[in-house]
Amino acid sequence: MLPLVLAPAAAAGPLVLPSQPHVEFRQNIGTQIPLDALLRDENDRRVQLSTYFGTVPVVLVLGYYRCPNLCETELQSVLQVLSALPLANDTYRLVAVSIDPRETAADARQRKARYSSTDGVWSTRLHLMRGDGATVARIADVSGFQYAYDRNADQYVHPAGFLVASPDGRISRYFLGVAHSARDLRLALVEASEGRLGTPVDRLLLLCSHYDPATGRYSVAVMNTVRAVSLVLLMLLGAWLWRRQRRGGPA
Repeated sequence: MLPLVLAPAAAAGPLVLPSQPHVEFRQNIGTQIPLDALLRDENDRRVQLSTYFGTVPVVLVLGYYRCPNLCETELQSVLQVLSALPLANDTYRLVAVSIDPRETAADARQRKARYSSTDGVWSTRLHLMRGDGATVARIADVSGFQYAYDRNADQYVHPAGFLVASPDGRISRYFLGVAHSARDLRLALVEASEGRLGTPVDRLLLLCSHYDPATGRYSVAVMNTVRAVSLVLLMLLGAWLWRRQRRGGPA
């Protein structure tokens, strides 16, 4: 009887598991984030996204607070890199938006409490937001952040990474993956602030660097370096000639 029992299963062919949906982080650099979007913060207060923009660059992270794997690693990495930057509290804002409309203010508060317990500065510098499905989908779509709900696993499938936006809400730079460079993020914040943030050395480094959208990293551009060094030498030469002329010496 055994062959008769196994025959239907063998005829059905090998078991094929459903494939996960394809998601990616499309880079929509220069696109305006919808600042009129209405969300709720970790204290369940209704807040317009524009509240966190206007004066300084914004680091925007999309994910969800009950994510068992990727989101925890991503946000921890962002916090560690930002903690390593010698920047004052008021030079940028960090905003996270949940893509899961089922999450509550308690979920956001629990996540924020975990980060604030290890580094107290995040109690005021980190803003954990959530919203209805349509509002969050609008923010994610403009940001190029694709995601999908996996019913079998009861989890969201989404890419890893975050973006930096200018004070007026335009997407400036993307950081892909979960391992990030403090130098690259500092340059991105300086660039997003249009030179209002950082030191003259930061701006010179930015001039000498090239942003690679494929990797989300800054690489040293040889020609830019040559131009920057030449510019500095010309400025120094001009200053030297001006001082000699003021002293009355021959040029």
